[in-house]
Amino acid sequence: MKRALLILIAFNICFISKAQWVESSCVAPDSIKNLYLEDAKRLAVRYYPNSGIIIPENIYLNILDLLLAVYNSVDLPARDLVVETYNIHTFPRPVMHEMLIKVDTSYSWVKQWEKGENLTGNPDIDTLMITYNLELKRFYNWRIGQYVLIRAINALNLNPLIKLFNSIQGVLYAGPNSALGDGNDIEFDGYRLIYSYGYGDCPAGCLGRTYWAFQVGLECSVSYAGSWSYPLIVDAGKDKSICYGSSVNLNVSASNGIAPYTMFWNTGDTGPSITVNPLNSTTYFVTVTDAVGRIAIDEVSVDVYSLPSIDLGADTAICNEDTITLNAGDGFKNYKWNNSSENQTLNVNTSGEYYVTVTDENNCSNSDTINITFHQLPLVDLGRDTTIYTNDEITLNAGSNYSVYQWNNGSTNQTFTINGSLVVIGEHKYSVTVTDKNNCSNSDTITIIVKNTTGSFEIKLYPNPANSIINIDFVTKNQTKISLSVVNIEGKVIYSKNFEIDINHFPEILDLSNFPKGLYLIKFQGDTFFELKKVILF
Repeated sequence: MKRALLILIAFNICFISKAQWVESSCVAPDSIKNLYLEDAKRLAVRYYPNSGIIIPENIYLNILDLLLAVYNSVDLPARDLVVETYNIHTFPRPVMHEMLIKVDTSYSWVKQWEKGENLTGNPDIDTLMITYNLELKRFYNWRIGQYVLIRAINALNLNPLIKLFNSIQGVLYAGPNSALGDGNDIEFDGYRLIYSYGYGDCPAGCLGRTYWAFQVGLECSVSYAGSWSYPLIVDAGKDKSICYGSSVNLNVSASNGIAPYTMFWNTGDTGPSITVNPLNSTTYFVTVTDAVGRIAIDEVSVDVYSLPSIDLGADTAICNEDTITLNAGDGFKNYKWNNSSENQTLNVNTSGEYYVTVTDENNCSNSDTINITFHQLPLVDLGRDTTIYTNDEITLNAGSNYSVYQWNNGSTNQTFTINGSLVVIGEHKYSVTVTDKNNCSNSDTITIIVKNTTGSFEIKLYPNPANSIINIDFVTKNQTKISLSVVNIEGKVIYSKNFEIDINHFPEILDLSNFPKGLYLIKFQGDTFFELKKVILF
């Protein structure tokens, strides 16, 4: 709460029981009109704050006529006090010419202002500068940031204009270049002009004030309605803060006057209490009038805090995951999930709707919701590893009702047929990846061993199990080349040898004494045959 404007009213109040009307005139030379034109515009903005940026001419000219009528009412002694002795004009609040704008110099258009150029190249800024006849007065590089002073050549209602500047990217803050303190003033309550003379440390708010009230009647006649000067105390309470979207009650109290009191807020509301829900930080003024016309004004500011930004992300479907971690973001004072967890993150392992409410340091809260769906992976089984002969055929089936099939040989069909006569004798691996309607994928692999059906080759291993030495007897009807490989249970080849076998019987000794005990596979591969044997070392 800023310091209340105390309107001091003397104990010896002077009122006129019967109106004292004198003839006057609303006509004056331009030099006199120019003295009060700014006052008329300021009073128009105070009394009609929602009349637009450009002050309507019909409003301020009507008020100017009232001011000129008082100026010309030379037969009223009180007129000499307010016009000649104290030369009272409106206190420069609200400001109608100058705005102070804080800017973000990372925006290119701001550089033009920094160079002293009136126009920036930003269409939104330049439209306002041209439309409302604004000029750049100065660019400031202060420790607290970069500011520009903008002046309106003609008096304007700056509050709605300031809102337009605040909506433009690159403008960090826009506000009036306000006058400090207090002083003499003229007020208009709709039917009276009230002139006041402030005294006693007015830079800090004036400790006392004397008022003179005038009414203007038909044909610009003027009535002196009296004067007063002792304190009517008004208190609109301490400044308040709310979160965006919330409302707050404002209450005003009055004392040291004569009841009943009339309260008029700049929102247009009347009465001692109003409820407001501003979208931006706003200052509210209330004018209190007592039964004999004494007036006092107070103000209360309502700061509006933005809601914390919270985003759990888009609704998510997950394939075969045990858990997913939801993160509400760091930097908040409190977290509250729908399962009562108060951690920043939440581990989720079941399908459902999850939501969290976060609260920031300003005690403002916001929430977000996400739907999580867990899908099982599709089941695909190509069967056990299989041996076929060159005169055999086998069909592998990946299962039905899947959206996509992708075999390792490029096929996209549900089934794949292997003809033993069309592939090389030996070991072949076939794999397929299937994708279901939930876009979940799974794979399986099968090993197909193709053998020659002629039976022209025979292998004998002994002893088996063996301690270290294994005898191998090859019996063949043809001279042939053989590749021998020893594979451990991890699938790693630990020994290999290539040699050529003569017709009929060919003995070979395999020494495995350097390898640990366990199960091994011995692969035999020739041009026309393939054989796989298991051996055990003990």
